[in-house]
Amino acid sequence: MIPEQYNIDELAAQLNDDSVVLGAYGREHPGAEQDIATILANAENQGRGSFGFVALDETPAQTADLRDIAQELLDTTNINTIIVRAPGSGAIVSDQYSRKAVELAQWDLLGNPDYVSAVDNYVASVSSDSTPWGLVTVGLCLVIIAAVVCTFLSLTLRVRASEKPARLKGSLAM
Repeated sequence: MIPEQYNIDELAAQLNDDSVVLGAYGREHPGAEQDIATILANAENQGRGSFGFVALDETPAQTADLRDIAQELLDTTNINTIIVRAPGSGAIVSDQYSRKAVELAQWDLLGNPDYVSAVDNYVASVSSDSTPWGLVTVGLCLVIIAAVVCTFLSLTLRVRASEKPARLKGSLAM
């Protein structure tokens, strides 16, 4: 559930402007909004998808509300990944990255009080999948080929074994 103090339409409009909503953090850290906007724009230009970052001034009573806010912003904007950060927690939702990738990359983001470096590290981490899919594919292909070869050899040996008694019976009859 989204707490009353957060206006999703207003947050979405701000995200659509420059992908960043900072509130009090932006006032306390001049230049942070521009730095984060630059990081997010660079990520999109590099083909990593679009990101939006919202820093709330306070953590809702139910931290699960952060995920609801992030999901609602994802649904109401054209942004691929929404990061919502509050002083005590945060939430990230994405329609581009797997939940695994999002969760593996989120730890520094949620624990780092410097939002600029946290966002920079997060964007780099989430978009670099460490799973060696090429090797996984080659390995699976080798297993399939080995299974086909073993099946072929097994069937060939069975056919030959079943032909031998028939040949022996024919030679004994003469």
